[in-house]
Amino acid sequence: MERTDVKFPITPYGIASFVCFALLYSVYFVGIHPASLEADSRLFAVASFWLHFMVLFLLAAVLAHAVRLGSHRRPAVGQWLVGSLGVLLTLWMFVDGKVFNLFQLHINRFFIEALLQKDAVAQIGASPTALLASTWPLALLLLPHIFVRPLSAHAFLAIGRRGMIAITLVLATLVGADKAAYGYFYFKGAPFVFDIKNAAPVYPTPHPYHIAKVFEPILGKSSRVSFMEQLGERVDMSADARGRFNYPPIAPESTRFERPLNIILVVAESLRADDFNAETAPFLSELAQSAIHATRHYSSSNSTHLGFFSLFYGLNPHYFHDARLGRVPSAPIELLALSDYEIHQTISFSMEWYDLEHFVYGGRHETYLADAPDVVTRDRAVTDRSINLAREAHERGTPYFNFVYYYAPHADYSSPPEAQVFQPALPAPVNFADPRLRDNREALLNRYRNSIRFIDTEMARMVEGLKSAGVWDDTILIFTSDHGEEFFEEGRYGHNSSLNRYQTKVPFLMHIPGLDPQRIDRLTSHTDVIGTLLTVLGAPHSFLANTQGHDMLVENERPIYIGNAHFQRPERYAIRDGDRKIEVDLKGGTVRLHAATGRDAPKTNRSENTEMQVLRLLQQFREYRD
Repeated sequence: MERTDVKFPITPYGIASFVCFALLYSVYFVGIHPASLEADSRLFAVASFWLHFMVLFLLAAVLAHAVRLGSHRRPAVGQWLVGSLGVLLTLWMFVDGKVFNLFQLHINRFFIEALLQKDAVAQIGASPTALLASTWPLALLLLPHIFVRPLSAHAFLAIGRRGMIAITLVLATLVGADKAAYGYFYFKGAPFVFDIKNAAPVYPTPHPYHIAKVFEPILGKSSRVSFMEQLGERVDMSADARGRFNYPPIAPESTRFERPLNIILVVAESLRADDFNAETAPFLSELAQSAIHATRHYSSSNSTHLGFFSLFYGLNPHYFHDARLGRVPSAPIELLALSDYEIHQTISFSMEWYDLEHFVYGGRHETYLADAPDVVTRDRAVTDRSINLAREAHERGTPYFNFVYYYAPHADYSSPPEAQVFQPALPAPVNFADPRLRDNREALLNRYRNSIRFIDTEMARMVEGLKSAGVWDDTILIFTSDHGEEFFEEGRYGHNSSLNRYQTKVPFLMHIPGLDPQRIDRLTSHTDVIGTLLTVLGAPHSFLANTQGHDMLVENERPIYIGNAHFQRPERYAIRDGDRKIEVDLKGGTVRLHAATGRDAPKTNRSENTEMQVLRLLQQFREYRD
């Protein structure tokens, strides 16, 4: 009996699906960091992306064809399965593309965990209306799947088994060459390989260990450091070695501070240092002349929950998940409460984001959550309540701690008409899903600057109110932010996506009664804040030893650690040390060294003390483990 060669059909449906998926896959090109890609590198990136797409499409096509062959007696079932697979793939790629272009995040565990939090859509800076309005092309892209049966009825070209084998061999050879090229660029420390890997939802790459084994005999020692191999013997990073969260020590039953000053910790959401100046914030810039002004201050993360964690605990954000999971309150807050301080939070937005309110204070606080339909009114109510709280505490004669949270500088950057001095500015509401947003960058920035000007006027009102209440000379006032904000300076928008200075460097002012003004030009971090406060108050030295920060008022140059956004523990860190920034990929076991000035462009990949800096970071992860 003569054997019939099975033909692979090229149908109108297959062509339509290919064009549909190709359009969706192309959206990831805009996410590749353009500053890192020269012409040749960009050509490699584009060719690599399309090669991966061709392979994925070929596999999907073969699978679909196999399903149809297996269902020759019931073709409708096979076509339904093929259509459903195509619809799901199209839907996933479209939504993931929108998420990535908006937040430089893929639909991964961090993004899903973030969406499960209270007020998640507002916290990540997205408008539900704008997101829904931007998805109209999805209906158009799904149209080919509606007509699966008529479009699949006829094949105008059929490829035999030998043709399919030849195509598979060619693609396999190209994929091998692509992986070899990727391994070479990775081994040489080319930064664009990280941008390619981060831009695509699926981009399989060789493991760093195998890359080193292949290229080290040919090219010599790698310019990278695989700390998982070289430092692993000194610091055990395995899950079994993590141990229990050994924090905090038993707080004393009562403590009398030498200087029981009031403490007001003000955080303005998403306020970056680059746009904090005399033009946007004239009052706070003048206040800086008579206060402690840290000019090189960084949050401990590019995300809200991790930045807040280090402010309250004085710990590396690596321990956030331990505190959250075990409902372990902040030891400094407990110490204040046990020292007869009233603990308050006066906020414009819920602190239930990642359960912060439920474990930071240990139930020892009172909350005022402003209730109004718009952010401007809520922020003004926060100022009014803070002034009244100061007056009431002064009348009772009791010291108090008040955490103040302003929300206007968060997307979509709110301000009243009288504060809108920077023009032209984008009108409200801002459609952050609009791909033309990058082209309107200056107008978007002006809208952001107007929100800073509004917060500046609120801080002027607060300080005047504190003086009128008679507490200014007995109050420590701190002004800072939870993280920064990027406006496409390095190809990204917002925060949570990069450890560059735009997303992590924040303003920091601290008014301390009786202390001379001081300008601090050395590196400082959110982990330093609570320890500095307790030092000023005269807390026991034994207690101060249980934070990982340093006294900001003491001359001491040291590195700072900044963790990337994560729902549990950061998997990527930036170590800033002098004029260098070392990026550590915990998951991949690699290190990159950048210049810490300008655009944070890569400078070199190895220095004499790189290994020591990474070792210190890893040791911080073990400091509070049994």
